[in-house]
Amino acid sequence: MNLVKDSVSLSHITMPETHNTMAFYGGPPVACRSQSLEIQVVYGVRVLDILVKHDENALAIYHGFVFQSAWLSDVLKVCVKFLNRFRSETLLLRLKEEGEGYVCMYVAAV
Repeated sequence: MNLVKDSVSLSHITMPETHNTMAFYGGPPVACRSQSLEIQVVYGVRVLDILVKHDENALAIYHGFVFQSAWLSDVLKVCVKFLNRFRSETLLLRLKEEGEGYVCMYVAAV
């Protein structure tokens, strides 16, 4: 990302994305990923598709009805660690409440 000029609009940049970034469990009908989030971002994924459900005062990662053994806080820890290591990078998270509408947000190192 350090080669992209600050004047370039985000809408003019093509960024690799994974569908259902954290969908590791549930077998063939549910599981979409085999590489950890850490590996995905190191390999160049910059847009993360995160599906969450409110569960006991936290946001749990789900794909359909299957809990993916992770929480939004786990995802954010990986993102912050990556962004602290690679200061010129950007990660975009598309958060969706499983079964509901989209909410988009940026995650960036300070």
